[in-house]
Amino acid sequence: MRPLAHYKRKAMSVVISTIILSAAILTITLAALFVSNVVLEQQLDQSEFEQAKNSVMTLVDIIEHVAVTPGASGYVTMNIRTSHPNFTRNAGTVMVSVRCPNGSTITVINGKAGALNIGGGRYVGVGAGIERLVGTDRLLVQNASDPLAYVYVIQKNGAWLNMDYSRVRARYMGKYMYYEGIQKVNRSIVRIAFINISFGTIRVYGTGTLNLVARNVRTIVQTFLVNGGDNVYVTVNYNGKSEGPTKIGPSQSTPPVATQTIVYIVRMDVEIATL
Repeated sequence: MRPLAHYKRKAMSVVISTIILSAAILTITLAALFVSNVVLEQQLDQSEFEQAKNSVMTLVDIIEHVAVTPGASGYVTMNIRTSHPNFTRNAGTVMVSVRCPNGSTITVINGKAGALNIGGGRYVGVGAGIERLVGTDRLLVQNASDPLAYVYVIQKNGAWLNMDYSRVRARYMGKYMYYEGIQKVNRSIVRIAFINISFGTIRVYGTGTLNLVARNVRTIVQTFLVNGGDNVYVTVNYNGKSEGPTKIGPSQSTPPVATQTIVYIVRMDVEIATL
């Protein structure tokens, strides 16, 4: 018969092996839980950032619609579990000047522009360069269907989703003949539109749901009458960037040549606030 000590050593070996195996299984389980939790957080953060993109693009649609209707409003809902919105009340100054055919220059717009910036969670990453979602980074647009918003995603100390309205639309509307008494006057019409974004009361309580409402608080129309030919030249300045002078007028002047140009300035003030 084997001594009792032999069986004790064998029993102890089984216990030690069991402890080592259990520790290894526990370590693997904890590691798997940690990895799965990280993967889940990555997916949630990325999904939330994608939802923020859709929400901001919806907000742009709302702004474009309410801007042309005084008193109109609309709202959008977004989640801010890990993302962090930043409402910049003074992102820069938009200044628009018009050079008249006689060489003189008048400033028709000089106002502050607001911007919305949303930072993604710590697990959100985007590629190098800029991902454009809405609009372009130009300061002057002429096409009636082009939005005045510029929405883009950039990687800069984390992933950021940015929206701004730091541009204007300038369009030649045609040439018309007016009667002033018995005298005929030919006038060209140029329309310059600007959506001024401001922020009202913003309440962000940690994480949860953020309801943003966009409301047209006023529409201001100004008229400038300048002497000269069919064309004017528009220049837009914003935060050190400049675009223009850009010719706004007919591609070819046809008689009778306009002796004056009416420049309509339409400024639409849209306020964004929380519900």
